[in-house]
Amino acid sequence: MPISRELFSYRTDSDVAQVMAVEAGLGIGGMQKAMAIRNPALVPVLADQVAFELDCWLAVHEDQKDSAPIRAMFDGLAEGLSRWVSEGAR
Repeated sequence: MPISRELFSYRTDSDVAQVMAVEAGLGIGGMQKAMAIRNPALVPVLADQVAFELDCWLAVHEDQKDSAPIRAMFDGLAEGLSRWVSEGAR
């Protein structure tokens, strides 16, 4: 059976809401590993059968890429996101 949105009783585009729903006992759910490992009460299920890979992009408008404050923010976000993504890869 193909997976469709109609098969799910609870759907959200918010990572935080999804984690909170799973933590509250609503059921199982897919989430970023980097978020899940922060709660030792969460137990991986189907980890060897289901996996999601999503690209992570960081972009800045071309007109702002040479602005010192924007560059500093961009570099800080890039560093933080790199750490976040590598945590989830473990």
